[in-house]
Amino acid sequence: MKSLISSFCNDESGATAIEYGLIAAGIAVAIITAVNGVAEELFFRGFLLHLLEKRFPPKRKLLGGGVGLALVLSAVAFALIHLPKDGDPRALATFFPGLLFGWMRSATGSILASTVTHAGSNILVRILDLSVLR
Repeated sequence: MKSLISSFCNDESGATAIEYGLIAAGIAVAIITAVNGVAEELFFRGFLLHLLEKRFPPKRKLLGGGVGLALVLSAVAFALIHLPKDGDPRALATFFPGLLFGWMRSATGSILASTVTHAGSNILVRILDLSVLR
């Protein structure tokens, strides 16, 4: 871990232990945030959306991705699991990224694009939360 931190802040720069700790904490937050997105994508797009599309095949295509009841239901489920986190109804706004991530899976046939986008989104939200909203 120290070699990873050193690549960001070499010893000649006079970095303090606090600065090293902040860098390490930032790296840990980024990794945890990205991994959380991977787990959610595996379940909601890799498993749930796939099953729902078997039961409710998409009626329309939009830019190559299926749009239908399965996409909406998976996005609703995605939004609902975010609600208990803080009890804040604004968490239901995750419905819209859920639609986007589901559409990406449908358009590409893979969860790779949605996983990368989800992880990047989580990291960006966390950075904004730590820097702007505090």
